[in-house]
Amino acid sequence: MRISATMIVAALLLLNASPELAARDRRVNQIPNGLQFDCQTCHETFGGSPLNDFGLDVRDNFLTPSGAAGNVDWVIELAMLDSDGDGFTNGEELQDPLALWSSGAPRPGNQSLLSNPGFGTSVPDGPGSNVIVALNGFGNLVGRWMEMRLVDVETGMEVWSTARSGVPSDAFAVGLMGALETRDYFVDFYVDGNGNMEYDAPPVDEAWRIRLDNVEGHSNLDFTYNTNYTDIQWGEIVSVNEGASFAGVELLANTPNPVQGVTAFNFTLESAHNVRLQVLDARGSLVAAVTNDQFAPGVHRVEWSAAALAPGVYFYRLEAGAAVLVRRMLVLR
Repeated sequence: MRISATMIVAALLLLNASPELAARDRRVNQIPNGLQFDCQTCHETFGGSPLNDFGLDVRDNFLTPSGAAGNVDWVIELAMLDSDGDGFTNGEELQDPLALWSSGAPRPGNQSLLSNPGFGTSVPDGPGSNVIVALNGFGNLVGRWMEMRLVDVETGMEVWSTARSGVPSDAFAVGLMGALETRDYFVDFYVDGNGNMEYDAPPVDEAWRIRLDNVEGHSNLDFTYNTNYTDIQWGEIVSVNEGASFAGVELLANTPNPVQGVTAFNFTLESAHNVRLQVLDARGSLVAAVTNDQFAPGVHRVEWSAAALAPGVYFYRLEAGAAVLVRRMLVLR
């Protein structure tokens, strides 16, 4: 067979391209439900480059090591980003909002709700209608924990909730799902003011309520930052006490939170108790036993290292006598 110059050039091009092509093939399997969109999970076309918004975030911040040989770090920080700015986080679009999935595990979530995190025109299409809230003027709150929920006015039931590990910019959108035709809803949201990632009534946290009446299809709301706060009464304690009173036992916010390395769990006792303190993952499974000792009355501080934990949302649970209290923390890389 005669080897032509054209064949040599083509072979060289293929050789030079192959590491990046292999990297794309591998990375699809390192993203939850990545096979749903194949190369377009990170790229604008099936041919590879250019990268879409999600792909740019992965390339710039979530590859280990960086570069063509890097593997995708599917962690809570990436899951809670909204790369394409459509109001839904990457994790919500890929059906793994808390980054619980790991490579090789079964595909997570509801496959019918999948949407592409790199294209703003691709959003989850589930039961009911979507409510997209466009927020403006939040530049002074960038980086703070935020939560938003959709509440049925008549029943008081929470229909949908979402969180952002940090307000991303001065102007951004947040998406909610599940609004039913003709019904009325509250859109409640707050931005954390003291770093505990839990709701405290204003003025500690900044909180607002928008009313949406008589829903007809997908809705778009505009909201500009103001200081007309509303106490939306978002529950501070994640779990309820298992029967008896909380009297005499208080579980305070851990410090620091979010956690990078060592954090301190703080609690107060009016009387002596054996205290069991545990860390649970987002599924409720035990990941660490912090202490199981007798404590005298007073204020106590127990330091603990989260270095062995993967990034994500965790809960810490304190049992003292009949009191059971649970609070939330975010572990970062």
